[in-house]
Amino acid sequence: QLMGTTLWMSMKVLSVLLFSVLIATIVFSSTVYYAEDAYTSSPQRENFLSIPRTFWWCLVTMTTVGYGDAYPITFWGRLVALVTMFLGILILALPITVIGSSFSSQFDRQVFESQVERNCTVREGKDNVMDVLKLGEFLKEMDIRGNLKVPLPATPKELEALLSQYDVRTNGKLDKGEWKAMIEDLVMNPSDFTGVTVQKIAMEMYTLRNEVSEMHRMLRTQQVQSERQVEQIRQLLLLLGHKASGGDCTRSIEANGVTSMLHNKKAHLLETTFAC
Repeated sequence: QLMGTTLWMSMKVLSVLLFSVLIATIVFSSTVYYAEDAYTSSPQRENFLSIPRTFWWCLVTMTTVGYGDAYPITFWGRLVALVTMFLGILILALPITVIGSSFSSQFDRQVFESQVERNCTVREGKDNVMDVLKLGEFLKEMDIRGNLKVPLPATPKELEALLSQYDVRTNGKLDKGEWKAMIEDLVMNPSDFTGVTVQKIAMEMYTLRNEVSEMHRMLRTQQVQSERQVEQIRQLLLLLGHKASGGDCTRSIEANGVTSMLHNKKAHLLETTFAC
């Protein structure tokens, strides 16, 4: 099943691989045929009598099997064979790495599904019955990491309603096919977990940075307004002091009043800053 799923997911890559091999086989077989055709007394002439017959040599060379039953004799034929070897490795290696990556992704998916099924079910007789609480904890963990595709069910009733959507046989249990379909619909591919989680953290850090910048701007504005109010109070005290009884009284009122107001404003700003 794992191999079948991998090959099915890699059909586009396999089609590209087959097309590339076909084109390379036609080109290299034709080239080496014309290179060897001039050497009529070659002991390998029977292996290069026609372009289709040269396909065997080309495929064996491109896949690096090298049976040795057919090989070019002329200089130009060997030069074409050398190019065929290196290009054959490139043509085969690039799509095969993609197929290997698909296989690894599918393997991780199956291991993840088996682990989740084992952790979120309890054994009752011969059957595994879904534990709603454990499943809710699992979905909550996936939501925290940013790997949940759907909104997190808020109540056990919503979770049970979600499970009933995948209980096709309506027997209160999920078989392997139903369980697999539910996991594929609810949770992202395990191979994407790390990237999605890092992206979520980056977005949250960006939002937090913007909030801190906005808070700093608001505090700065409040500080400027407070300093302006203190200056206005100072000017008012000076005016009242001059009208009251002269210089000494004015300086006393100014010193005491302004000092008290400044301390109050600074204390208020500090309390606001620490609270934020």
